[in-house]
Amino acid sequence: METLRRFLPLIGEAAGELKRRIRIDTLHLDFVAAAPDAAMAAMAFGGANAAVGMIWPIFEQNFDIRDHRIRTAVDFQAGKPTVYLYAAFSGRIGQFVSFGARYAVKCLRIYKSGKRPANTQKEAI
Repeated sequence: METLRRFLPLIGEAAGELKRRIRIDTLHLDFVAAAPDAAMAAMAFGGANAAVGMIWPIFEQNFDIRDHRIRTAVDFQAGKPTVYLYAAFSGRIGQFVSFGARYAVKCLRIYKSGKRPANTQKEAI
């Protein structure tokens, strides 16, 4: 959790830059909630719909999305949930290379700053 907390500001900054760099041409997401118990499957279905309801407005505000389809369903007979995701996006290669190099260096700095020596105290004689 601590590592994730250190990376959150960088993730937010990167997402802001991606907003200006890519266009999502197609986004299709199908989620089928399922579980061995019918009550658990229904809870997973409700949780998936809540998550989509919270996350989708953020996507709409931050990205240019041309074609989208998000569907959720519940299958009381299946034992495991399934997810189908198809996404197509476009951008310029130079922008992606520049973006990747810049944020790789920033991630490396944050990662190295989080590593501390295990024991730096010296024993007195």
